[in-house]
Amino acid sequence: MANSAPTLPFDRRTATYEQIRSDFWPILERYHDVEGAILPILHEAQGRYGWVSENTVRVISDFLRTTPPSVYAVVTYYHELSTEPPADVNVVVCAGPACRVDGGPGLLAEIEEETGISVGDTRRDMRYSIKTSACLGICMHAPVAAFNHRVRGRLRAGDARQLLSAAVHHSDGGQA
Repeated sequence: MANSAPTLPFDRRTATYEQIRSDFWPILERYHDVEGAILPILHEAQGRYGWVSENTVRVISDFLRTTPPSVYAVVTYYHELSTEPPADVNVVVCAGPACRVDGGPGLLAEIEEETGISVGDTRRDMRYSIKTSACLGICMHAPVAAFNHRVRGRLRAGDARQLLSAAVHHSDGGQA
């Protein structure tokens, strides 16, 4: 799956309350009569912006007629929701047994070298972030990594540079 965040008329990392409200309110309106809609709304925000910013929380809390801390309580409870802005290229390297045995540690080392950061870090310029996962679900294609949710398997030495470059190109509006 490609990075699904739409092209926005503003920077999703620095968007103001007014920009988020103008952009997201029509989406929120679909949940006007839906009881318990906070989690689907938060997933919509995460999918649209790549994270749930303070301004997004304020817009959602206004729509739901609740307080920002009430919305934050839900955001911070679920690990798949993020309150940190995303990097341009989010890399997830499988750390499962099949990938560990079939070259995963070397792949991870290559990605760290190419990006200049370690697992759990995001570069200051927000170009890359790296995480690991217990499993990406295609063990028969080990070693495996995902670049902006695009899962790639049977990776070998030298593949990281090409995949990182393609992911950067795609995040800049080109086609990977």
